[in-house]
Amino acid sequence: MAECAYFLKAEFQTEAIAHAMAKKMDEFFLESMKAYSFYQKEREGDRDAFRKGLEQKFPLVTEYIKKSGLWLKLNLSDELDFGQDENNETIVQGTTVGWSDGEIWHMADWTNVCIFIKKKFGAIKVVWGNEENGCGSLDSLNLYDWEQIVRDILKNKELHPLLIHTNNELDELLDRTIRQDKPKGKQNASSINKAF
Repeated sequence: MAECAYFLKAEFQTEAIAHAMAKKMDEFFLESMKAYSFYQKEREGDRDAFRKGLEQKFPLVTEYIKKSGLWLKLNLSDELDFGQDENNETIVQGTTVGWSDGEIWHMADWTNVCIFIKKKFGAIKVVWGNEENGCGSLDSLNLYDWEQIVRDILKNKELHPLLIHTNNELDELLDRTIRQDKPKGKQNASSINKAF
């Protein structure tokens, strides 16, 4: 079975909340590992007995499966594989909690677990990626598309004077943008920059 590395980031309101939710996410992921093993062993048997056993042994995972609309789905391999290393733990960096594993089935889809983490644990935003879609590490997985945010800001010319001296690279972009938009006879961006 082909495997690759998967990465997930969840942002929370504060660092304290992030640390508290990281512990709860660790509990969920540990339970999911056990539930995945249970699923692999029991999936070919009686479906009702399997679901009953899942409910009794793995309440958090059952909640995830039910809230994701997967309760009647016959194949859960793509929805339950979050890794099998029981020593794996979340990583907290500021207000962000990260989870990754290098041996996930390459057809796994973490969309539903992102939605679950957002609803269950109160995350502001949750994203995921994997090696196959170009994500090489937790650090390379961006919660926000910063480039698009900056481009959208640059479209709002009335904001330009307020943004000067916020960030050196943003100053360069503003300078270039103002120069391109400058009608003849007007002051250039450098003189605008110096005025602030």
